[in-house]
Amino acid sequence: MITPADFASYAPEVVTTGYTAPTISGMIAQASRRVSDYLEYTPIVEVIVDEVKKGIVKSNGDLYIKPAKVPIVSVSAINIFKGSETIALTLLTSTGVKKYNIDFRSRSIVYPYYEFNGSSGTLVLTDFLSLRYSDFYIKLSYTAGWQPDQLPATIKQATVLFMRDIISQANNPLGATSFSQGSISMSFGNARYGSKFIQDAVRLLAPYKRIG
Repeated sequence: MITPADFASYAPEVVTTGYTAPTISGMIAQASRRVSDYLEYTPIVEVIVDEVKKGIVKSNGDLYIKPAKVPIVSVSAINIFKGSETIALTLLTSTGVKKYNIDFRSRSIVYPYYEFNGSSGTLVLTDFLSLRYSDFYIKLSYTAGWQPDQLPATIKQATVLFMRDIISQANNPLGATSFSQGSISMSFGNARYGSKFIQDAVRLLAPYKRIG
């Protein structure tokens, strides 16, 4: 998720000369796992197949889908399930134009009501509004995430903060909440809320956390 050079750039005040290159790489891997654990997905781009979401129809008749992972790159399948009946929505027009829209933040998908004229399956619909007040589900296949070189700076910074927490705990084997020696004072946080590094990392990652 980050490189040793990224860590040196984001945290130049942290001295790592006492650690070997494999140890630094291991710490980075551990910090990256912490980021993924908090987000509940890896932020690196991947293909997701048959994710199930509760269906939503807006008052204007549009089908609204909010996938669990962001940012959405592309969509390969949208299927509507109502009981044992299904519909596979047509994603492209005859000329290859996308019928669905991905919002400007790449966080949600809208399939406009006026594009619903091509589908296949056992569920018979004239429009999405007939589903609005009933329970139905979407099975979605899509690609989402960032290329490694396009990862947001805030996620990189959060990874750096988790790594700084790992380093600080390595320097605090007895688990003290604080340490003072002369004019030097260090705080390691507490078991309930975690260190200041963890609290700051979580605050940075909150906007990217898994949806639903």
